[in-house]
Parts: sequence; structure tokens; C-alpha cells
Amino acid sequence: MEFYFNKVLDAVQQDTCYAEYATYELTIMQAVSKLNAYYANIDSPVASVYLQSFMDECGNAKCDDATAALAASITGNSGLFGCDMMKILYNGDVNGGYFVGQRDMVTSKAAYLLTLVNLGITVQSAYLTLETNSDQAWTVVQGQYTTILGQAGQRILDFD
Repeated sequence: MEFYFNKVLDAVQQDTCYAEYATYELTIMQAVSKLNAYYANIDSPVASVYLQSFMDECGNAKCDDATAALAASITGNSGLFGCDMMKILYNGDVNGGYFVGQRDMVTSKAAYLLTLVNLGITVQSAYLTLETNSDQAWTVVQGQYTTILGQAGQRILDFD
């Protein structure tokens, strides 16, 4: 009976984590889209509208929080109520068409998460640069995530 109960809890946690991290994915992807739109229209008379749209998307630390949460989900340091996406990916998703430890699926999905983290770092760097009007603002973000990126990459290799 305990085994079944654990499986049910794992399934609930998986669904909860997917829903939670989908919002982080959306935040980062919308920020990337809005940053691209700003740069595509930088010489336009309405460039400030595009800029404000991007700044609103990342304001109140939304991009930074999304990036940090996704990075922590890969490193396994997401805390008591966070999700360890590497374990969730490794445990498989029968509904998604892959099973426990299926290497190609785990690695490709983890690589996608790592790509989201890198995109998050990019938009957070752009946000700080535009907010502070300093071309060195990116170094703050780089310093914040350098170690975390190394840990995330190593953890993906550990599951490979």
C-alpha cells in the first residue's frame, strides 16, 4: 500500500511542478519576445512602448525569480517546497511517453531547462542594463549565476 501511495504522491508532485515551472517558462519566453521586439523597433517612434513592455515583464524581479527557480530545479537546491526537476525527469512520465531513466528524454528535457535558464540570464542582464543605463550591469548577473550554471551542467551530466 505504501508503494502505491508514494506513486500517487509522485504523480501529484510532478503535475504541480510542471504547472509551477510552466509559469516561469512563460515569463522568460515572453521577456525574450518583448526584448526582441524592442530591439527590432529601436529606431521606431514607439520604441519606448516596446521598451516599457519589456521592462514591465521583468520588473519586480519576475525574470530573476523565474531564472533562479528554474536553475534551482536543475541543481536540486530548490528547497523544501521546490521541485527537483532532474529527479522528476529521471522518474519518467508514462503519459508523456517515456519511462524511468530513459536517457535521451531526460537529457533533452534537462537541456531545455538549462536553455531557459540561459535565456533568463540574458533577459535579466538586459533588464539591469536598461534599468541602470550601465553597460557593465550584466557582470552582476553573470556573477550571480556562474557557479549555479556550473552546478546545473554537472547535475545534468550526473543523470546522463
